[in-house]
Amino acid sequence: MSEQAPPNPYSHEPAPTTAPMGASPTVAPTEAPADVKIGKPKPPAWSWVFIGMCVLIPIVALGGLIPILIGIGGASGVAAVARMEGMALGIRIGLCAGIAGTAWVVFIVFAVLIAMMMA
Repeated sequence: MSEQAPPNPYSHEPAPTTAPMGASPTVAPTEAPADVKIGKPKPPAWSWVFIGMCVLIPIVALGGLIPILIGIGGASGVAAVARMEGMALGIRIGLCAGIAGTAWVVFIVFAVLIAMMMA
């Protein structure tokens, strides 16, 4: 018997199969087991208050690229922190409130600067 060398992971050639000529090789299942979660978990219900506060920024501004970016950035930051299940609930709520508040402060500073330039 001859020993076969392991396939080269850097090769662009397909890996050898043991299927007979003309038969398709066995493919490993692509579905995850039932106990494995795929994708990001949904944000908890309480976080939608803070996400909504951030989404209101471009609505109050009546549009505009910078207010939209501030709102989307704040909302995605809130959603990311709210999904961190390894962190205590009180800390997550505080951080989400801080992110939403900071987004509003940034928007207000931006609006004041624009108003000062227009005057």
